[in-house]
Amino acid sequence: MREREVLRLTARGFSNAEIAGRLTVSPKTVDTYRSRVMTKLDLHHRSELVGYALRHGIIGTTDPELG
Repeated sequence: MREREVLRLTARGFSNAEIAGRLTVSPKTVDTYRSRVMTKLDLHHRSELVGYALRHGIIGTTDPELG
């Protein structure tokens, strides 16, 4: 569940520190969750996470937090 939330927030453009604050974990923990997601999905760049999230409906092009 946390990995999916980190994926969603990362794809929305939040920094490690911002995500950590929202989830009340450390920025290093956020980095660990994101690394796990990227390994599982065989992604190598944050931009690939955004594409994945858009393609799979995790975020949308009209997402209110994107603007």
